[in-house]
Amino acid sequence: MKTENLAIILTDIVGYTEATSRLSRKEQKEMLSLHNQLLFPIIRSFGGKVVKTIGDALLLVFRSPTDGMLCSMAMQDALYDFNRKSMPEQKLHIRIAASLGEVRVARNDVFGEAVNLTSRIESITPQDEIYLSEAVYLAMNKAEVPCVEVGLRELKGISEPVKIWQIPRFTRARLVPEDVGEEEIDELSYPYGGAHLDVVTKGSKSGSDQASKKPLLIGLLVLGLVVIGAAVWSLPAGTFSSLFSSAETEIAEQSADEPKEATAETKPEPVAAREAAPPEVKPAVKKVAKATPKVAPKPAATVAPKPAPKTTPAVVKNPYAELISRLESGNGAEMRSAAREVYNEQTFARAVLDAMTRVLEQNYEVARLDRNTADALAWYCKVLAQSADSRYLPILEKVTNGAGNAKLRKYAARSYQDLQRAVN
Repeated sequence: MKTENLAIILTDIVGYTEATSRLSRKEQKEMLSLHNQLLFPIIRSFGGKVVKTIGDALLLVFRSPTDGMLCSMAMQDALYDFNRKSMPEQKLHIRIAASLGEVRVARNDVFGEAVNLTSRIESITPQDEIYLSEAVYLAMNKAEVPCVEVGLRELKGISEPVKIWQIPRFTRARLVPEDVGEEEIDELSYPYGGAHLDVVTKGSKSGSDQASKKPLLIGLLVLGLVVIGAAVWSLPAGTFSSLFSSAETEIAEQSADEPKEATAETKPEPVAAREAAPPEVKPAVKKVAKATPKVAPKPAATVAPKPAPKTTPAVVKNPYAELISRLESGNGAEMRSAAREVYNEQTFARAVLDAMTRVLEQNYEVARLDRNTADALAWYCKVLAQSADSRYLPILEKVTNGAGNAKLRKYAARSYQDLQRAVN
């Protein structure tokens, strides 16, 4: 049994025990199946492994604690999205706990202090929340996963108090101003940023690509069969019979050239007769050598020197061309994903920031923005503020004073203040 240092994550459906008392076995099975269908694709997309399911709980392991926390946020957002569209009795709420440490890895299980600690943290985690140990907090990338300290907690079976951290819902890092109400938050963003949407988009694209390829392959196969059939049909009558007859003729000629064995009817010539016969005398043939006419050598052809190849100046490709194309695509989900990438990787290139400025100029006055586009524009404001470049103060001020969307206006105002503090 080998040991590894892994991030351990435990999820649990809140109220499952109570639900089992009012659901039939078939309904319980359907509930767990739906839960797994929503979460398993997200777990795989972040590189996680489902070690085992324990009733309504999932035991997961990740090699990267950052990926584990991003996956936890995406799972909570996926269920948040599902619950908004579901009846009250169909809603699913989970709590998630995480720890990090050395564990013993078996075929279908993991053992160790980190597993026990995760279970104890999960027991005090509220509904729809994510709690983690200090080991996870210290090891992960804090720029990607914002956290707040919960404090020291006494846990059953743990000798010393444990410091607990929490990934908060609807924070400024999640692109929502603090003074926006719950009903307004619902229109602008997800509790943890909506990372699950990227997983859903990729899955739907790959599925649609495979589905679209099937009719094409079938069509090509049918077309190939039709072409072959038409070629055979167009051959003149008797083609196949002539082919077979020519083959038989060739075989007969080959057999005629082979030496025949002596048979009873064909007797060999006696030796005495062969000796008595006079030797055959062949007439001498005088070989006459033909005179070969002399040909004057051709003069060597003069080869004109090849012109020197023209040197084409190297074309410098804009390294941010694809990123800028996504930022200006007009697709809200794609724009938001690109903006998050800029923010996380600190890609504050002038061309990228100018592209964001152009998009804000074109869209900030629109009053009825869809949720993804409003979220993307809020990210643009945040990125411009983080750039600490005073050139972008005018656009943030313009959005603050004239944005048609109230939530975007509030967020632009906050970004404008942040940028003013940064440049001063």
